[in-house]
Amino acid sequence: MIRRLLLRTAGLVWLLTACHATDPTPAVTPTVATLPPAGTAAALLLPAEAALGDTLTRPGDGMTLRYVPGQHGPASGPGNFWLDETEVSNAQFATFLNSAGSNPAGAQNWLNLAEDGALLALQGTRYLPRPGYEDHPLVQVSWYGAAAYCAWAGGQLPTTAQWQWAARGANEGPFPWGDTVDGSQLNFCDANCPILPGREADLDDGFARTAPVGSYPAGASWAGALDMAGNVWEWVADGSDPGREMLGGSWASPLRQSTITSLETRPPEQQYPFVGFRCLLLP
Repeated sequence: MIRRLLLRTAGLVWLLTACHATDPTPAVTPTVATLPPAGTAAALLLPAEAALGDTLTRPGDGMTLRYVPGQHGPASGPGNFWLDETEVSNAQFATFLNSAGSNPAGAQNWLNLAEDGALLALQGTRYLPRPGYEDHPLVQVSWYGAAAYCAWAGGQLPTTAQWQWAARGANEGPFPWGDTVDGSQLNFCDANCPILPGREADLDDGFARTAPVGSYPAGASWAGALDMAGNVWEWVADGSDPGREMLGGSWASPLRQSTITSLETRPPEQQYPFVGFRCLLLP
């Protein structure tokens, strides 16, 4: 019990250090206020039957979804569901923002464009990804923004149990593929990482910060989901005010924290340059 507490405390210190080291400037008021409920994107028609390996394309944002069969039998777990194959990208979130309309006052912030790590920009009346980052995962998004996007897309944020089942299934390893790891399988704080304390100076995953979604096919989970370890932490549905959970580690995390069992709790209104999300759709 004491060892677990020490490990969680160390994780908290690391994450706060990462946030400070990534953007040392004082916090500023986010550019984007909360957007109104956007309604839903074009409806996705689900097949009457599905099996492991089946995929669908969501018409609203072009996201590929993977079918994740539920766990049945004596050790029952999450039921069947469809999960985004990758984290939501900057281009996809821009599509959402551009369809949502104007910004009424008085609700929670969705996205912070004022921080250095933001990869979206407001140009005139339209939101556009920064050049070269169209297919990188969205960051600087609050839990509220992630939940709003998933609702617009016709789904929801996964629970911790659903997320971890899609990532590991019945396997016990700390990574989607098992126990071993190298730079070809995930994006973590390596030799290129701008955060000096704790980085893996002898390893090179090819990126200093975020990598384009799906850059590590060798790191796919048993259900075909990508980037579930590293790249960006992912908001999930679990938790309550003042804290919501996020899973999986990120480009700013050392290897020991870039696992599918890594979990942190953060205020839902906060945005970070190493936190994104993916969505889930129930049949």
